[in-house]
Amino acid sequence: MKSKISYPIKAPLIFLFVFNVLVAKINAQDQLFLIGHLEVVLIKVIEIKKNEVAFKYWPIEENPEIRIEPKSSIHKIIFESGSIFIFNDVLLPKQVLQYEQRRTAIKIKPLAILNSAISLSVEHLIRPRLSFEGSICYLGLGDYESRNLYFNSIISVKGGFIKAGVKLIDTPKKSKKVNRYMHVLKGAYFKPELVYLNHTNIYSDGFGFQSTAVEVNYSGAGLFLNFGRQWVFNDNFLIDIYLGPGLGYKNVNKIPSIMTTNIKVDLDVFDSGGFGFIELSETPGVAIPCFQSGFKIGFLIGKKSNK
Repeated sequence: MKSKISYPIKAPLIFLFVFNVLVAKINAQDQLFLIGHLEVVLIKVIEIKKNEVAFKYWPIEENPEIRIEPKSSIHKIIFESGSIFIFNDVLLPKQVLQYEQRRTAIKIKPLAILNSAISLSVEHLIRPRLSFEGSICYLGLGDYESRNLYFNSIISVKGGFIKAGVKLIDTPKKSKKVNRYMHVLKGAYFKPELVYLNHTNIYSDGFGFQSTAVEVNYSGAGLFLNFGRQWVFNDNFLIDIYLGPGLGYKNVNKIPSIMTTNIKVDLDVFDSGGFGFIELSETPGVAIPCFQSGFKIGFLIGKKSNK
């Protein structure tokens, strides 16, 4: 009597078969490559017409609406079967491709000169949707005068402040048409930012007599949550506007001088001038609600990236 030979089930082969089925299920979509756009768009092609392509975003269960994209804006489509259909052999001239864009910008605040100041910022893209920006401002380019409610006139300012923050850039949402070419530094953004300041204001006695002027030093820091938008034009010029609430404090100290040593000064009646950031109340040395805002213009510099 012949013995019955049993063959063990090869579990690795069964696992590999199941894995391939799952992968095929996951990859059962087409890939759309747009001209001037590096991101791959997952779609399901419905119909290829004479001058346009009809499709649905993947997964189609969540995106039942049929979208239309002109063939003139499509580089290629890789179908789920692996076949490739090239609509335009050349993506775009190098100067408009995202990986050929300049990723560093130098900015200034044109209105800072009104406060006898000059402000310079540098922004550099770390990776798509994320950049770092640092700013430095020098106070004291020329004469400055600002009279507060207590008739103490600021006649001179010396010092400055620095700022640093990480900018999270919002890419455009998908609309009825697929995203077009957008500059990597363009768009709405959210930027947490740290600020440190140190400056000295010279105040007159209220009647313009500098002989009894009082020098007051302000030093402090703050954390702000900036919301803004940046526009980039032709990979050369940009405009940036923002507004940010936050918390900050300013320490206030009178600087002794020969003429004002014996003069009793109430430091609460001196406002800081709003340099660095604006306090919503005058409470020296205490973290209080503050805000800042800005308008910048700038130019993009450096070699175009080829990454």
